[in-house]
Amino acid sequence: MNTTITIQRKTAGVDDGMGGRCGITWSDWFTVPARVQPLRGEELLTYRQLGSRVENRIYIEYTPSDITSGRCRIKHGVRYYDIERVSNVDEANVYLVLDCMEFKE
Repeated sequence: MNTTITIQRKTAGVDDGMGGRCGITWSDWFTVPARVQPLRGEELLTYRQLGSRVENRIYIEYTPSDITSGRCRIKHGVRYYDIERVSNVDEANVYLVLDCMEFKE
């Protein structure tokens, strides 16, 4: 692991006064050592052909926390990543692989 990332969780927005909520916000959940790698070459091409938006793969040590796409995102310095998929490598509870797409905040 050569850097650190912060896992952020989506928090409920404020009450809109009509029974709903508005204004999605994100809050820092925890920070972990990580390795961030862009997909390259054939692997990136394969993902594109399958219609995937994945551009980056982020490796972290296993954590039993509920990191899920849609409810969590990654902050890495001034960059943000949507999580598309989380994989527990070999179901060994040693590493998690987060397939992600970078976006502009």
